[in-house]
Amino acid sequence: MRSGVKVFAWKRIRAGEEITIDYRLNAFGSGRSTCLCASPSCTGEIVGDFFSLSPKQQRDYLPFAPRFIRLEYRRRSAN
Repeated sequence: MRSGVKVFAWKRIRAGEEITIDYRLNAFGSGRSTCLCASPSCTGEIVGDFFSLSPKQQRDYLPFAPRFIRLEYRRRSAN
């Protein structure tokens, strides 16, 4: 990945297996766009906001999120 972005997998990936990236893990904001990948498992929408994930997903993803997301998560949790 460019700019030193790290990608983690929730399970082992076999050679030739399709992989996808959840962009919400890397940003926050209200940006939404249509995904044109046509993968059967795609939701059809790219949502660029970590905080649109469910609270459980946020907790699960948090250890892998970039520092600025972790700081914002802590700030929001403190309120």
